[in-house]
Amino acid sequence: AEYDYDWILIELLDQMVRTTSGGLMAEYLSNENIKNKEYIYKRIGEDGKKIIGYFEENRKKQAKIQIPKKNKATPKIKYIFKKSFWKHKILKYLLKDKFQYLSLSEFRSKGEVHQWMYDSYSLQNLLKNTGFTKIIQQTANQSNIPHWNEYELDVKNNKTIKPDSFFTEAVK
Repeated sequence: AEYDYDWILIELLDQMVRTTSGGLMAEYLSNENIKNKEYIYKRIGEDGKKIIGYFEENRKKQAKIQIPKKNKATPKIKYIFKKSFWKHKILKYLLKDKFQYLSLSEFRSKGEVHQWMYDSYSLQNLLKNTGFTKIIQQTANQSNIPHWNEYELDVKNNKTIKPDSFFTEAVK
């Protein structure tokens, strides 16, 4: 239960406050000995399996990596010649200590971070207060829209893509 509790806190809060890609969720999922994998799979579905699989593969690859000879060009040297490297350096020089705010703002505006989280009660109130009617809790594969399941928006191969989501339908 302790591991499940830790995961729920991360799942809920990290998606709103993270400042780096993946945040604490990626850090948790990158651990070698995750004690509650099945619980995580139940919460985030196939995405969880893919992410954990990615980290497991990376660990295997890292074990096989050999230290390169010093005379070979390192990725860092190649990066210096990229346009983004110079843009980054110039902005950092001009903005000095304010550069971190620009970086954070850019990261948070790219869509990885949730700007708000709703529960079924608050979403239902919001919909009602903005003129929606016939507000109904649904499942990922239920809708009053004809042929809903053919669109495969929330379900792939009869599996809910994001099992930790809740689904609400309303009419305006």
